[in-house]
Amino acid sequence: MRKLRLGVIGCGNIKKKHIQAIFLNRDKIALTSVCDLYAERARDFRDSYLALTGDGENISIYTDYLQMLRKEKLDMASILTDSGKHYTIASDCMERGINVLVEKPLALSLDEVDSLTRTASVNKVKLGVVHQYRFNPLISGLKHCIDTGRLGRLFYGVTTVRWNRNREYYTKSKWRGTKHLDGGVLMNQCIQNIDILQWLLGEKAAEVYAYKQNYAHPYIDTEDTVLALIKFGSGMLGMVEGTVSIFSGNLENSIAVFGEKGSVKIGGKALNRIDVWDLEGCDSGAACAASGDKLSLIQSSGCHGYVYKDFINKLESREEPAINGNEARKSIEIVLAIQQSAELGLPVNLPLKGGTNNWE
Repeated sequence: MRKLRLGVIGCGNIKKKHIQAIFLNRDKIALTSVCDLYAERARDFRDSYLALTGDGENISIYTDYLQMLRKEKLDMASILTDSGKHYTIASDCMERGINVLVEKPLALSLDEVDSLTRTASVNKVKLGVVHQYRFNPLISGLKHCIDTGRLGRLFYGVTTVRWNRNREYYTKSKWRGTKHLDGGVLMNQCIQNIDILQWLLGEKAAEVYAYKQNYAHPYIDTEDTVLALIKFGSGMLGMVEGTVSIFSGNLENSIAVFGEKGSVKIGGKALNRIDVWDLEGCDSGAACAASGDKLSLIQSSGCHGYVYKDFINKLESREEPAINGNEARKSIEIVLAIQQSAELGLPVNLPLKGGTNNWE
């Protein structure tokens, strides 16, 4: 079977994850072109990939993605640009019949998300979003336990992102920390955790109440710290703590779920460690999957390869990717509601009504 022709647009900090993911799926995809506003960054992406493959593949370099779309016969494009450009680039790709895999967040407004979903449908292409935490074996193991009733009735869940982002991080790329291209700590750093929180709990958010502050980054125009409470449809509760103002370095990235028959916390600095796995009927204080098998205490340094594998398989089977536009919309709506609540100092009900653009 012919390999899918892949073009990459954007070569920022996340590029290493995508280089590895493309390499792991090289039996199904062929990287044919790379685009970045800065040619040297595109060449670095290409050279890093070729260093893994050991091949002399012909990978074209572009600084104009529209030129790349015109010249290359692509089957799919991976979009890794700053968040505020995802919408325009993804639209341009799909309108040309190209399947698109977009880094999180899919877009910065619900209007844009809905437009992208429609564009994918009209042009009969697939739209996928990189929410790789869903493919983390520890998270997917917890999801399996929840779905098979191992935790019983769920009470609440908590997710925490306690990271450090210094001045160099923001000055290195001018779009970071801006309201219209970055979206703040919620949209950039926390949206993955909000996605898995609502996915694990399995209900639609009904109401949020939130506070936000900028404690340590006076040179950016967004918040650097957020605390939010989420009430879900059945009355189940969720809590989100997100900050990039932790002294010195990253401290924690965790999620915990509590139910009538068990408590689970997955933590570490990158959701790569089981802190608590206490389920009724388990004969061990370590990890226990729904089948009774131990869940490996593994280091999950990144799951982008699984995202690519799912997307490629769904292209072949003509099914929807695990995280399509409709799935990605859920966490974006929660983020926008949290921002709105923090600005107003009031609880905000979901689904959001009226304007669905970025909260100003």
